[in-house]
Amino acid sequence: MKFSQIYTLLFISFLSLILIFFKHIYIQNLRHILLIISVFCLGIFLFKIQQFDPPKISLNKKENLSFILDKKLNSTEKNRRYEVKFFKDKTDFNAVLTIPKTHSEIDFSHFYQGEVYIQKTEPPYADFIFNYQKYLARKNIFYVAYLPKILKQSSERKLSFLEKIKGERLRILDKISRSSLTEKSASFLKGIILADRTEMDAETVSDFQKSGLIHLLAISGTHIGIIFGVVFFIFLKIFPKRFRSQAIILSLVFIWCFALFIGLGNSVVRSCIMISTYMIYFLLRRKPDLLHALSLAGLIILIASPREIFDVGFQLSFSAVLGIYWLRKPILNKIPRSKYKAKRFIYGILAVTFAAQISTLPLVIFYFHQFSFISIFANLLIIPLAEIIITFSLFLAILLGLNFNNLYLNSFYDLVILNLLKLIHWFASLDFAMNSNIDVKIPEIILLILICYFLGNLLRKQSWKNSFYFSFSILLFIFVRILLNFNENKKSEIVTHHYFKSQFLSIKKDENVIFLIPENSQLPKIEKYIINPYLTVRRCKNYKVKVYQKNINFVQVDNKKYSVK
Repeated sequence: MKFSQIYTLLFISFLSLILIFFKHIYIQNLRHILLIISVFCLGIFLFKIQQFDPPKISLNKKENLSFILDKKLNSTEKNRRYEVKFFKDKTDFNAVLTIPKTHSEIDFSHFYQGEVYIQKTEPPYADFIFNYQKYLARKNIFYVAYLPKILKQSSERKLSFLEKIKGERLRILDKISRSSLTEKSASFLKGIILADRTEMDAETVSDFQKSGLIHLLAISGTHIGIIFGVVFFIFLKIFPKRFRSQAIILSLVFIWCFALFIGLGNSVVRSCIMISTYMIYFLLRRKPDLLHALSLAGLIILIASPREIFDVGFQLSFSAVLGIYWLRKPILNKIPRSKYKAKRFIYGILAVTFAAQISTLPLVIFYFHQFSFISIFANLLIIPLAEIIITFSLFLAILLGLNFNNLYLNSFYDLVILNLLKLIHWFASLDFAMNSNIDVKIPEIILLILICYFLGNLLRKQSWKNSFYFSFSILLFIFVRILLNFNENKKSEIVTHHYFKSQFLSIKKDENVIFLIPENSQLPKIEKYIINPYLTVRRCKNYKVKVYQKNINFVQVDNKKYSVK
């Protein structure tokens, strides 16, 4: 898009906004449409001017470069991964760097130098592969690099304020690792409080994913809300009731300092903005309005970073809050009233959990292509315990950061967390409840959202009209899904797949797929990264894997030869 077109959008946005204030009857009737046009055009303008372009730099496949650490990423069994900033010819650029675990960990305090293999990120070879290039481009990263040899540590460097905080966070993470906690408990503590899942084992992460509890490991609105509530409760006990406003302000300052300390991740900042906008209503002595607070928070986030609208966490967070707003009260009204305060509290948590689960389900299936029926029950059981677990974890992290390493307290935390992980593993092992390789298209997502909307209406008022809309939307969803399945199942194709240096074929005829894999291939990884995504997008269930010898150079299908080298 050219600059003239971008600024035309800005002009249309301001013109639409100005027209809203004219009191002409025709304009007033169109004010909602004008407001939508204004916000839409402003959003595209901000998105385009903040769009990153690849750096103009010439690089060989193998370069001797100096770099500094920007962010620590999740590790694999053999390697550690980082976001770093490379320097060459007075130019700097960002990249994802992979380093073998045989090297010591890098920190923020030094410059580093090494001979790295570097290349530009590449688009996926097919539509069913995750577009890692586009994902990194939104973070201003256009290169990936690998450093296999000995890493040279250069001179120390002067750290910025934010880098000093990041360094302090790394030191506390190291203190937790060196404490008397077991490895699993330590990694859980680092994940649930300090937003660091880099060393968490793959089995634990898989258990959380399969049980639908992965959101517990990502610092989100639940964590920030609980931490805000705990701190606010403490301040209320310290100060008299007339200082309630000051307690709110101090609590907001605390969660923002906490967000700064753990790295100002997107989900953390998003949660802090949402809580801050909601609590401003109390400070201004106005009745809190969840929708207005949510809209204001969304506007602030998207003005600051329009790319956030493509972030899965952003979409799930706002879907969950909207679902709670729309479904929580109708669900509570269907639960018998209790005179016991504890019961009402538990019912409230269950209603919130159920509402958030239903409202985020369409996006969960759309992005992750799987859903376990047991996740609803797992969340209903685990989420009420989350307040205790997060509070306990925060308290222990502070103590360990202050070098208070109490053996008995750590042993008790181990006991609680290890049993919690065993319970989550049990939920994840219930394979009969897991539905995987589910594909949904945009029309199906829209219909699922409509089903959630009509469900709220039906719970509020049971009438023939609401029952009809709810039932009709379900039937329409089923019809559209059958139609899309039929359309995919009629297709036949032969696709050449690539996995690192290996190459293989898939032959699809109607509903059946045959994968031709070379012998001694890493079949579990090929199934995870190639076969399952392909079956998901093509909506196929019937498939076979056939292995051929490595000395074969091509295969012949329908009198046509295909290279497998």
